[in-house]
Amino acid sequence: MSLKKHKTAHANQHNVRKHVLASGLTILTEEMPHLRSVSMGVWLKSGSRHETEPLNGVTHFLEHMLFKGTETRSASQIAREMDSLGGNLALKLAAEYGDAPPRELLGVVAVSPIIEIGECVTALERPGNALYQWNFVKDLKRRMRRKDRFWPGRFDLSKLAAIKTVREFDEAYTAPNFGFNGAADYYYRASSMRIIERIRVPALVITSEDDPFVPPEPFRDPRVTGNPHITLMLSRHGGHCAFVGPAIGEDDGYWAENQIVSFFEQVKSR
Repeated sequence: MSLKKHKTAHANQHNVRKHVLASGLTILTEEMPHLRSVSMGVWLKSGSRHETEPLNGVTHFLEHMLFKGTETRSASQIAREMDSLGGNLALKLAAEYGDAPPRELLGVVAVSPIIEIGECVTALERPGNALYQWNFVKDLKRRMRRKDRFWPGRFDLSKLAAIKTVREFDEAYTAPNFGFNGAADYYYRASSMRIIERIRVPALVITSEDDPFVPPEPFRDPRVTGNPHITLMLSRHGGHCAFVGPAIGEDDGYWAENQIVSFFEQVKSR
């Protein structure tokens, strides 16, 4: 059997569907009714052979980072950061589309999103969050030193040793390197809260009242609660991206993931 025939047979047997978007992006989906979870893979027509000398090994590094973790971070830790930071970006993107979202955008989900970055950074500065702050700053400094190894002299590392907070880091590096007039300007303009009322696609937001550095108050704002397109799940407990419970029967205990699957099942059926 030829490779082409083999692929076709495999696709038919496992209900794999192929969609090519107007942008040229190819999406392959496979529905598995017996599973209550979603997995995603990304393939690029580029790999190790296309790497320039300064980037040798970056493709393999990204593979390990996203799916296997790193020496200092597990895959679940990376996923939690993507949930938090990516949630704000997903909501902001949906809001920027406003009344004219692309037809491919069926809906968005945000878990423990930092929709008001300034308030989150302020919460991070509480004494009880000192360990979180120290860990975030340590990772930010490590990333800057790594950048300097690849692009020597592009960033001024003389300020790095004195930085003790995320706010100080953003003031020294994030804001000036991305065109913002200081950390406060960055927090204000990059927060999805500025335009969240413009969201016109189904949006699910999951967060908790006991999140140590994502305060619940912004989620009670009328711009959120008054938007009929936003479904807000504000639980009493769950911390930051830690919505789990006991596994009972077909329920695997991953509460947030189950809510996301149910949400998109409803969106798909509309």
